[in-house]
Amino acid sequence: ERHYNTQLIFSAMNEFPKLFVDWMEENGVDKSVYSVGETHRFFRIVKDEMVNVSDLKKDLKCDDVQRVEWCPNFFSIPVQVSLSTCSLYKDGKIFGMDVSSAVAVNALQIQEGDHCLDICCAPGAKLIYMGECCGNTGTVTGVDINRDRLAACRTVALKYKRNNLRLYLADGTTFREGAPLVSSHSISRTVLEQEALEEEERLINLRKQGRQRKRSKRGIPKRDRKHMKNGMFFCGDVIARDYVVREPSSVTCLYDKVLVDAECTHDGSVKHMLKFDKWGWDTFERRFFDTERIEGLEKLQQSLLLQGYRLLKPGGRIVYSTCSFSKRQNEDIIMWFLSTVNSATLVSAGMDNVPHAQPTEPELAHCMKFNPIVSGTGGLFIACFEKSKDTE
Repeated sequence: ERHYNTQLIFSAMNEFPKLFVDWMEENGVDKSVYSVGETHRFFRIVKDEMVNVSDLKKDLKCDDVQRVEWCPNFFSIPVQVSLSTCSLYKDGKIFGMDVSSAVAVNALQIQEGDHCLDICCAPGAKLIYMGECCGNTGTVTGVDINRDRLAACRTVALKYKRNNLRLYLADGTTFREGAPLVSSHSISRTVLEQEALEEEERLINLRKQGRQRKRSKRGIPKRDRKHMKNGMFFCGDVIARDYVVREPSSVTCLYDKVLVDAECTHDGSVKHMLKFDKWGWDTFERRFFDTERIEGLEKLQQSLLLQGYRLLKPGGRIVYSTCSFSKRQNEDIIMWFLSTVNSATLVSAGMDNVPHAQPTEPELAHCMKFNPIVSGTGGLFIACFEKSKDTE
């Protein structure tokens, strides 16, 4: 995750656009968030990889490799040092990721064996991290509505050999596929019994799907076909082997943990904001302050959070996050959700040592706000909820 020098954002301008200044004042955003120079980028060591600081310094050709003390296995390096050209990155032993994104995942408190759902999973950094956290006895289901972005998730999953993932090209507001069900023959069958059952299942599926195959794959790009399985855009080997693989239908098994990293205006992302120097700030104002677009975006965020909650087990955890500083997309969404869903409780992420800001509203004190000044990271808002165990 690259940290750009944000002084470039308004390099072609003498001052901030007035509409944007007014918006910053309304949302309590310090102007310096967009002018402080960020000089480092973050990465993490992939789980179970035996890599030490000496290895990192040698491979990166950099002595300034610093541990992030408040986030295990995360490090920072000067922004000019390249990750993509080093062998540890090419071999899938380190992963570029903003440390604030890691907090969103860590707030879920994922345990080995958990079945997790990542709504709006592209481009995949949080998805892969979740897959590591739950181990090969757990699974992660990723959902995204954009084919190209979901293909990027698949590429990363293949590179990092995350075989406990499955991906769906679907609308997160209406997605209803439950967590994977353990296949009966993966529990107590002998090898011969398992092979016989698999062969029987294979023949049944051939007869059932033979008439549908041509129709079901019509219009699907050739590069996608070899990875698709029973309606899934991608299915890791662990899931294909140990779980019932079926067409998406309805919820039969809920998820232990859910992440809703919702679509937003991305104003907390330096990388995104830099684009407007090229596109023109009239484009920014047209997109950012279009009333109809923002209202539609808020409804989308509400729908994503509500659907993610429906798919969560009683007693489970769900995290809502955006890379925006907008109160309408953050605090207002959380207040609406709490007033709408009686079984949801806003809870602490359980990471008191993490540098972050908080909303001004006392009832939202458990929410976490990250920015370049407070945390030295990209902008991110995080809220964590628990679902009552008594929820029917």
